[in-house]
Amino acid sequence: MVPIRKNLVEMWNYRIKCPYKMNAEWITVHNTANDAPAADEINYMVNNTNTVSFHYAVDDKEIVQGIPEDRNAWNAGDGNGDGNMRSISIETCFSLSGGERFIQAEKNTAEFVAEILKRKGWGIERVKKHQDWNGKYCPHRTLDMGWERFLNMIRGFLNQDTALETPEEIGRTKDLGNVDCIYQAYTDQWWPPVKNCEDWAGAGDNEAIRYLGICVSKGCIRGRVYTEKNGWLPYITFRSEYDIADTENGVLGDGSPIQAVQLYYITPNGYAYKKAVYCVSDMNHEIFYPIQNDDEMDAVQDGYAGIKGVAVDKFQAWVE
Repeated sequence: MVPIRKNLVEMWNYRIKCPYKMNAEWITVHNTANDAPAADEINYMVNNTNTVSFHYAVDDKEIVQGIPEDRNAWNAGDGNGDGNMRSISIETCFSLSGGERFIQAEKNTAEFVAEILKRKGWGIERVKKHQDWNGKYCPHRTLDMGWERFLNMIRGFLNQDTALETPEEIGRTKDLGNVDCIYQAYTDQWWPPVKNCEDWAGAGDNEAIRYLGICVSKGCIRGRVYTEKNGWLPYITFRSEYDIADTENGVLGDGSPIQAVQLYYITPNGYAYKKAVYCVSDMNHEIFYPIQNDDEMDAVQDGYAGIKGVAVDKFQAWVE
């Protein structure tokens, strides 16, 4: 692999370029849409005060890092979504004109992505294109040449060292077994925790839920809520516990009525995929709406549970 060197943003510029601590869950691939080398891309980014930032730039000869991997980067155009708040961002250089320099830079990017996947113990599904987060046609030249082709390049580098292959690359064949989902709702007080489908969380009809705590016995569950006060709040990821004493980061909500909920279950590496399954009722209906699987969208699923504009009064969730 080509050399990696650092030209990290100064701490005085953290407040603009990378203000939040981050536990990465994804890798986001970009094309620069110009013909500058990696050194120039990073040098310009770390020394200006624009709210645009990215972790790495890759050209035909080297990889340059500008943002620490444990800080967020404003790269994906999705506000406080996972692209900006949960992904390691990589810019491939020389994409404006293409040619041999870009071909080599893209190859170096694929090899570097494979190294990150190995280091993190992740599978290929953790690799996203900028387009996945906000619809922008990026990485433009890589997309023109074929996204699956690029993913196959990464797979090739992963398979060069089978000892370092992730369980996800070998295949998700193991059964994770039962996963318990524990959740709890706050209206004017915290109501008792509920496990799976044994009951529902909340006070009952016409009592708006204002906070939700949720966790799982295995793996992780990522969630966010849409509130009357602030709309969609940032995602928070929970493992085996939540903290009702921490209303900033320990639970979902801002104290105003919750109108919609979105959950996604993150299956541990090597195991067959499972999903978060959840449903709500709202203050206009006594019955629950149809169930939602993760953030899936189809003819009967909106990607979240609830109706924006109407407060949720009952909530139920499990993993299957």
